[in-house]
Formats: sequence, C-alpha cells, structure tokens
Amino acid sequence: MFYIGKALRLSDADFARLASAYGIEEAALRAVAEVEARGEGFYSSGALVCLYEPHIAYKYTSGSIRNALVLAGLAYEKWGTKPYPKSSLPNIDRCAKIAGEEVAAKSTSWGLGQIMGFNYPALGQPSAVAMVKWFAESEGNQLEGMVLFIKSNPAMLTALKAKDWAGFAKRYNGSAYAKNKYDTKLAAAYAKWSKKVATAPAPPPVTVPVSPAPPPAPLPVEQSPAVSPPPLPTQPQPSPLAALIQFFTSLFTKKA
Repeated sequence: MFYIGKALRLSDADFARLASAYGIEEAALRAVAEVEARGEGFYSSGALVCLYEPHIAYKYTSGSIRNALVLAGLAYEKWGTKPYPKSSLPNIDRCAKIAGEEVAAKSTSWGLGQIMGFNYPALGQPSAVAMVKWFAESEGNQLEGMVLFIKSNPAMLTALKAKDWAGFAKRYNGSAYAKNKYDTKLAAAYAKWSKKVATAPAPPPVTVPVSPAPPPAPLPVEQSPAVSPPPLPTQPQPSPLAALIQFFTSLFTKKA
C-alpha cells in the first residue's frame, strides 16, 4: 500500500535539524508539534495515520467515477453527512480501487499534522501519492511537511517566528481557534519547551584527533677535518760533477 513505509519515529535530532534549516526557534516548533500534531504519525500496524474525507473525494471527482463513489458511500457533497468510521484505511483502499490512488490520497489527511493530500504542491511534492509515500518513511518527514505547509503561508510563518500565537492559530486552525483555546495552548506549550530546550544538556564535545608531532631533525654529526696524506719522498738530484763522473764510468764500462 502507498501509505506504508519505513515508519521511523520522531527524534530530538529531527526538531533540531528542522529548526535550524527553516530558521524557527526549536521551542516554538515543539509547541506547534505538541498542540497541532497528533501524538503519533503511525498506527501500530505501521500504516500512516489518516482520515478519509468523503466530501473531498466528491470535490475531486466527477461523472461516472463520482457516481460510483457516491453509490459506495465513499463520497458526498457536504461535510458531516455521515459519521466517520473507526478506521479510514478500508475506505481509502476502496476509493483507490474505484477512482485511483491519487484521488484517495488527495481526499485524505495524513500524518502528524493531518495535512490534506491535495496540499502536496505546497510541500514541493509532484503528487499526492508522492507526498504520502514521503510521510510514510518517517515522522521526521511528517514534521517537515508541517513546516513546509506553514512556510507556504508567509503570514502564518511570520506569526510563528514572532510567537504571535493568536495570529498563528487563526491561520492554522481557522477563525474558531479561540473557542478551542489553541492560542493559549500554544503559548503554554512554548513556555514549557523554552525552559526544557534551554536546560537540555549540550552534546558532548567532539574530540579531534591530534596528529603526532614530526620527529626532530637529526643533529648534524661533526666531521673530523680531512687529513692530507704525507708527501711522497723526493729523489735527490745528482750534482753536475757526479753526473759527469757517472757518464765516463758508464762509457769505459761498455768498452771493456
């Protein structure tokens, strides 16, 4: 089914990551998640939390397909015509068989923020089914979907960043927000999370390995001064007289 994925649960790292990525105070983001989001984004079966809306299915169909949905009790013109069933999953499956998965996805609210499938363009998704599959991967994706939905309304995003809870609740919940005290609930949740986030222990410092210092350069070895070899003894040269005597001696020796 297109509404079943990895079903990863929400983590503190998701809040920190999204708050940093979208420039929203983490305590404010946690307050919105606490008040406006469901407690969980997945059923115990792993299926994405959802609520099928027959009046939306009626709006997004026509002709024979709409007639088939009406006959099956899966579409009607006005909200509240019939009570909601205990589980929406069977109706989603039946709608998908009659009108296709895209109509079923558009006609249902999904995940932590219960975002209607027809809002997929505001979340940067190519289709309602693609949005649902993205939500089915993790509650972190569902929370990011809420942030993107808020971001698509600049006035709503401005109110959130300014902690204007009445202005935010009016745009997120409609004009009847005060009746359900959404603004006061958001303010109280923000006050609580401001203290918790401020006192949260800092992550342990990252130890950066230090490269060992290079070994010291070897000390230069003192060389002994070069000793020149002693000069070879020179043969004494004979005197002129001795040379003359030697000449005559050799001459007479040869004649004898």
